[in-house]
Amino acid sequence: MPPPQGEEGPIAIGLLRLTDAAPVIVAAENGCFARRGLDVRLSVEPSWANIADKLTYGRLNAAVILPPPANSAAAGYGWNRHGRPRSAAADPAT
Repeated sequence: MPPPQGEEGPIAIGLLRLTDAAPVIVAAENGCFARRGLDVRLSVEPSWANIADKLTYGRLNAAVILPPPANSAAAGYGWNRHGRPRSAAADPAT
């Protein structure tokens, strides 16, 4: 689990440019996080797999994401270059 904010910088939240991310984008733009003392950085990603991988490897603290990729990321799974699930311990070149 990434350390709480303040120990290593801003909270990184990953998202895709889809309507389900609108509440987080609006909150950031309107200063809702800052008013609560949170330093939040939104990270627009190109794919669900990219978000899941960044969650798995600690590059993101949170994400606006569908449940299946979130569950896979929490379990330590990612995707190979063919879009199939792989274990986080597997060869990254597969």
